[in-house]
Amino acid sequence: MDDSRSRKLVHKHSFAYLLVVPVLLAVATAVVLFVHSDLNMAMLYSQCHSRSRLNGLSRLPIIGAPSCFIVSFFHEALKSVRSLASVSVVLSFIAGLLTVSTVESARICNWPNLLIAYPTGAWLVFNLIGGALVWELVIIPSFFHQSKAVLRMREGARNSQEQVEVEIRAQDPNLGSARRHLKVVAEVFAIPISVAIGFVTPSIAMLITNSPIAIGV
Repeated sequence: MDDSRSRKLVHKHSFAYLLVVPVLLAVATAVVLFVHSDLNMAMLYSQCHSRSRLNGLSRLPIIGAPSCFIVSFFHEALKSVRSLASVSVVLSFIAGLLTVSTVESARICNWPNLLIAYPTGAWLVFNLIGGALVWELVIIPSFFHQSKAVLRMREGARNSQEQVEVEIRAQDPNLGSARRHLKVVAEVFAIPISVAIGFVTPSIAMLITNSPIAIGV
């Protein structure tokens, strides 16, 4: 079997095998959440739904009870030193994921993939509903798919440069010349500053004060 055919087989099958990993992680996440579920969680939401907790927030239409539940969950979780340490580690990990996904969204090669190029929607779902399952079943497979597309273009460039240039120009004229570059140099400074101000600073305020206002922010 020649080398080019071997590469094609690897590109065709390896990504399908890689998808098994996040799917298994998603199943494990769901099982762990179910096994460690607590009646107190249901009672916490019930208190928010009945507006007996955080009255001003829980009375908001539609988003009142879910927002009250999220704020109340962190407020209770941060009352002990052990859970405070655990939440700190989780928030640090999320800050890293947020930085990486924002950097990848600014790379020219990821422009054609809307989920990677515009990650705000996925992050809103991550924060409000799906948690880890959003990363395991949506965002990670999207990165796999885009990586496969980039490799396919590189393989095409070896076989037929003209054909690949036509495909690249159809997507974006700059996609082939600087695939891994950022859209603008300012992103190098804007991304860490925005993550620090928009996520890290409010997280530190939440951990230090354990105030419903800081948690809401």
